[in-house]
Amino acid sequence: NTNLQDINSCSIESSDGFEVVIFKLDSKEIYKIYKAKMIDELESEMKRAASMLDFERAMELRDAIFELQCE
Repeated sequence: NTNLQDINSCSIESSDGFEVVIFKLDSKEIYKIYKAKMIDELESEMKRAASMLDFERAMELRDAIFELQCE
């Protein structure tokens, strides 16, 4: 999970008095968030495959997870 303190942001006040916060993410931060989400989804799919006794698919997913974690 990404800590909001790690993300650059700025805030402006709109004409109606509301504060608007604008977050600036660079490509590395975006990839880090996307990668964590992909790993979570692959882990869920791996567990589902194992529970359905599809161990070959579970192993493929495990390997894909490992590759992502090693990047």
